[in-house]
Amino acid sequence: MKIFSKMKLQIAMLFLVLGTAMCPAQDKFFEKYETMDGVTVVSISPKMFQMMPDMETGGLDLGKLKGKIAGLQIISTERKEIRNQMKADFSKMVDISLYEELMRVKDEESNVTFYVLQDGDLIKEMLMLADEPTEFTFICLSGSFTMQEIMQTVESMSDAD
Repeated sequence: MKIFSKMKLQIAMLFLVLGTAMCPAQDKFFEKYETMDGVTVVSISPKMFQMMPDMETGGLDLGKLKGKIAGLQIISTERKEIRNQMKADFSKMVDISLYEELMRVKDEESNVTFYVLQDGDLIKEMLMLADEPTEFTFICLSGSFTMQEIMQTVESMSDAD
């Protein structure tokens, strides 16, 4: 389990560090919850990524992705009533059939799913849904990058360990 937890943390960090232009399909979802009490929202714009002085953060070498990330949107809640409504609204508002599932990780405490929306070899959006007993988190990374660039970035973090 420790290996899985470390991997999950690294992948979550990749999403957090990388990548606001809102993911277009998710506009309504974010708009509904972004001002609600009990909901945490993080929005990183393309300009913020341009302002990053060096592209190495937390062991991640982001140089290969500079200029390719359009933004990152994160929304999360620990409040049970909001969490349940978020899960229901996500299913109604986001057409997940447009995305390809990359990976699903389930353990006793969480169910995490990663999705990708591609245009040829270019990834336009990566989504992460983390459904836990006490929290629901949705992350959307948008831009125009390849899977190879993402893998090289993740490998740079592994090499730093």
